This record gives sequence, structure tokens and C-alpha cells, in this order.
Amino acid sequence: LGGGKGIPMGVKDERTPSYSLPEGTPIASLAKQGNFVRMRFSPDGKTLAVGDNECELRLWDVAKRKLERAVAYKSPIAGVDWAPDGASLFVALQGGRVEVLDRRGTPLRPWKHPGVLTDLRVLSSNVVAVMTSKHLALADAATGRVLAKLANKKGAYPPAIADVRGNLILTRGPATIVRVV
Repeated sequence: LGGGKGIPMGVKDERTPSYSLPEGTPIASLAKQGNFVRMRFSPDGKTLAVGDNECELRLWDVAKRKLERAVAYKSPIAGVDWAPDGASLFVALQGGRVEVLDRRGTPLRPWKHPGVLTDLRVLSSNVVAVMTSKHLALADAATGRVLAKLANKKGAYPPAIADVRGNLILTRGPATIVRVV
């Protein structure tokens, strides 16, 4: 939003520091558009994929700040992520289905994944990491075939994929780092 660094502010009896951030001007706002839970920019930065827990995926043209397409589903969206080349978009539905779309939102292929899905990310190797309440699964991006599973340990938070870098996956609930080889 704005340039510069925040100034730490000490608040009595607070363990987490708070910051006084410089004021900036947002370039766009989606605040009145829905209750978004998952968002990802395409690798080229031209399209923003936005999923909500009201079962709708929206594709926004970033430069025009315009909604290009909305796709309705029968299940809330648990995760969205782009393939590394930006040619396809993966959408995880809580009901256990993964939809693969082209960059304009046209369906290419679906696959079913057992369990309630909580998140999804695509690795640099084009392997799809799918999180459920019970496990983290690695699936082939073309077929959805499960390549490997890792059971989730019980934690304080629902399991989710916190971040992905290359072929490293950082999960939360509890925090775990997984390297895919």
C-alpha cells in the first residue's frame, strides 16, 4: 500500500508487536465483492483468481480491474493455485473434488480426492499438494493420481498449506516442512 517501514510500537502486556504503518492508497479493493478465502495471482500477474466459501471462483483482469469470469460450484472453495506456466488453474473444493481450468476459467478436467479438502498448492515440479484434515497428498497434475501421502499430526489449528517455495511445502496445524524429491 505505502512505501517505507513500519515503526514498532510497544503495547503493555502484548507479546506480539504492533506496527504503525505508513498510509498508502490502495490501487483496488475487492471488499464489496464477497467473502474471499483463497487468492492467487497468475505467474504473469495479469489475472487474480479469487475463491470464496460461498462456492464461487472469480477471475479478475488485474490491469483493467475488471471481473472477467465467475464460476459457481456446489461446494465451498478450499484452495486455488496456478500451474507454474500459468496455463491452468487448480481449484480445490471442500467436498473432495479438484477442478482444473484453463486460464480463462474453462473446465479442462476434474478429479476426486478422498476426504474434506482444506487447501491446495502447485509445486514448481507441477505436482499438486492437496491438504485434507487427515493427510497431505501429492498428486500428479495431469491425472490427479496420488503419488504419496503424509499423515497430519494433530495440532491446534486445522491443517493448511502455509507456503510453497520450489518443492518445499510449509504446513500449519502443526508447522511442518516437507521437501518433495
